Amino acid sequence: MKTLVVYLGILLLSPYLSNGQVIDRSLGNDPDFRQAFSQLIRYPAAAQRAEKVAKAYVEFKVDSQGKVTDVQVLNQANVDASFKEEVNRLMSQLPAQKQAYTGTYVLPIVFELEGSERVIKPQEEERSFIESLPKGLLLEGAYVVAYLN
Repeated sequence: MKTLVVYLGILLLSPYLSNGQVIDRSLGNDPDFRQAFSQLIRYPAAAQRAEKVAKAYVEFKVDSQGKVTDVQVLNQANVDASFKEEVNRLMSQLPAQKQAYTGTYVLPIVFELEGSERVIKPQEEERSFIESLPKGLLLEGAYVVAYLN
């Protein structure tokens, strides 16, 4: 009987004991997604030579089979064509994701340049653009750094 009471007590208290220990099952925190992303992304060589930087807000969908589809750069006017090409190449090569991640996401990808004496970072978007992004679908940003010659 004591064992049953202790078991029931633990069972009833477990939601309170596990508070703060919730496993985050979002795409942005999936180590497989982050690893594949970091292995595939490249700084466009032409943009590096021209010392161009960008922050691309990339919207994409994960379909019911886990395939990444419907990729588009939301801030088209502020992103050079070489970065858009790299984003499309990257997203087309990502492996299928878990079906649990089916949905639409926005991933900010920051392309910046660093040298021994200077760092070139992209300009931030207008506040109204940032506020218009769907908050629940906005993933933590990813950074791609190339080095200045």
